[in-house]
Amino acid sequence: MIARLTAGIAALVLVAACGSNPPADPEPSPTVAPLTIEQLTALLPTDTQLPEGAHDVKRCGPAKDCWDGVEASKVDFELEPPEDLANADRERRANGFAFPESGTITVMVYPDKAAAEQAVATLRQEAEKKNGDFESEADGTESRFTPGEKGHGTLTQVDRDGWTGFALSARTTFSAPDGDMTNPGLEHVTHLRAGSMTVRVQVWLSAGDDTGATDRIAEDLLDGFMRRLEAA
Repeated sequence: MIARLTAGIAALVLVAACGSNPPADPEPSPTVAPLTIEQLTALLPTDTQLPEGAHDVKRCGPAKDCWDGVEASKVDFELEPPEDLANADRERRANGFAFPESGTITVMVYPDKAAAEQAVATLRQEAEKKNGDFESEADGTESRFTPGEKGHGTLTQVDRDGWTGFALSARTTFSAPDGDMTNPGLEHVTHLRAGSMTVRVQVWLSAGDDTGATDRIAEDLLDGFMRRLEAA
């Protein structure tokens, strides 16, 4: 569940040559020195560096059970729901049907660059299913099911400071097997790789008038991570 990055996308410009002059070489991409999972963990935000109103902060790692069996660390947090959130949506969240206002930032170290590339490619394939209009049916029984999803998303290539990957912004409604549907929500996910390292930022909010809120929160989390990385 997820959305778009509006800043930090580097454009690579190739300069065409005139006459017999050879074409100019493109500027080399910056490289990121490899870090251990302990070093990456130290770059995650402290509680005071999380978005305003963040609470129920949970931390995991460094450990292999924080993300898909690889060395990882993450910070999960919740944000205050809007005051006008419908009682029905509050009940859905209490029952685990709908996600609360929340966010997470995760850092991972894979065994090698190829494994990290494959992991990001697989996640991008999943994100591509939400590029444009999308719709899927709920799967399972009323007591245990995978929600159906319907909405519209935008997938973007991201290249930043030696990291490369994708960002997805989407407006999504979830459905249950009995036809119950949540109110629309805004999702954002950015997943970037440098060498064998990856960083993932994910934000979920109720859809309101401010459709760019998830993007800004994700950008702030990623900007803070990049600043701390540069200063390390």
